[in-house]
Amino acid sequence: MVKRLYNIWPPTLSAWDSTDAYIFASAQEYPRMGENSHGMTMRLFHDDAFPEPVSAICLGRLYDILNILPAALYHLSRIDPSSDYDKMHMEPTRSDTDSQQRLNAGLRSARWAFLTIKDHYALAGFKDYVQHCLTKLMAESTPHLTCQSGMEKVYLDIVRSSMATRDVLRELKIGFDEPRHICGSCIMHGKRVTSSMRMDIWAQLGVVLGLQSRSIP
Repeated sequence: MVKRLYNIWPPTLSAWDSTDAYIFASAQEYPRMGENSHGMTMRLFHDDAFPEPVSAICLGRLYDILNILPAALYHLSRIDPSSDYDKMHMEPTRSDTDSQQRLNAGLRSARWAFLTIKDHYALAGFKDYVQHCLTKLMAESTPHLTCQSGMEKVYLDIVRSSMATRDVLRELKIGFDEPRHICGSCIMHGKRVTSSMRMDIWAQLGVVLGLQSRSIP
């Protein structure tokens, strides 16, 4: 059981990247509502097929499987607080227009009512740290002056997409993947910056959850 939990909620950033890439790709395999499909609540949507994070957090704390908590908290941070699992998955509210639209859009949900005050604080602290990182990213210097505007645009795109998708780890990972009017040296610099920031953000999950401490320089 524990091994399966680690497969779903991996303890390392590299393992998270692999698991999340699989889930991201699999989203395309689930159906979208077509014409005359209103009320077809028995269809299997993306949110039906993958685990819900608050349950994982509660399970991890109850049975002292603490290494699954960072991944579960990160996934929770990506979910709209108005996307409630019970409403989206239990009748009669699963059949209403709002729930069906969310499921059809591939949105994920959470059992927000079961999240403890302690973990609400952890989630808030993590989101504050992400905002700090994104602000820091916008202040990054550029190795070559000729690439400055291009680098600033990439960083701005990462910030905007991170705010839109709530998925800062993914946006930092792919931020420099597309060809840009930037020299190779600056692209490598940008990738080092974003890679380091991803590791810092992942480490911060353990800090806000009380699993590790971080010294302030």
